[in-house]
Amino acid sequence: MNKRGLVKFIFILIASIISFYFMITTSDSGFESMFDLIMIFNFLFALTMFMFSKRNKIKRNKFIYNVSLIILIIFSTIYFLYFVYSHISCFFDIHCGIESYTFFSIIYPIFLFMMILFNFEDIFNKTNKTNDVLAISVSLIIIFIHLRYYLDSSFVHRLIDNNAYHQYSYHYVVQNYVYFIVMYLIVLIHYNVNKVL
Repeated sequence: MNKRGLVKFIFILIASIISFYFMITTSDSGFESMFDLIMIFNFLFALTMFMFSKRNKIKRNKFIYNVSLIILIIFSTIYFLYFVYSHISCFFDIHCGIESYTFFSIIYPIFLFMMILFNFEDIFNKTNKTNDVLAISVSLIIIFIHLRYYLDSSFVHRLIDNNAYHQYSYHYVVQNYVYFIVMYLIVLIHYNVNKVL
């Protein structure tokens, strides 16, 4: 067992759990009734990316693996095209009310799922130390930002029971999703470029 890989996975898991908890408890602010369906689609998209990256390592049941991967690729392509189409069409529709943060609110969970999938196997394999430190550092940043939202006694959503202030509090976390995505993207790129054989 790789102890450093285990520590890294624990931090990623904590960051993911607290992120998903925030999304679930604030779903009225950004995900609405489609939250569960979007999460399933996001997981399947992340699973497609994970399985595609591991396709050359599969020796047993390769045919079943490849067929499953093709089905997931078709689904993910349709999902991706629909996602792009809906946001582009909304951009040109003056009556469309999608906020800019909604785009990142949908993409961020994909990166959470990918981090969980890619790093779970690192518990049992040798890993790149620099990548481990990067993943732990990014996860700590995500954890601290969410903890401030929940634990800071002076935070605005604890002081005033008003929808405008709740929305402000929600934006405090969501405005960072673009940075979370960029940081985890860098970690994933570094992970794949510097794989320990």
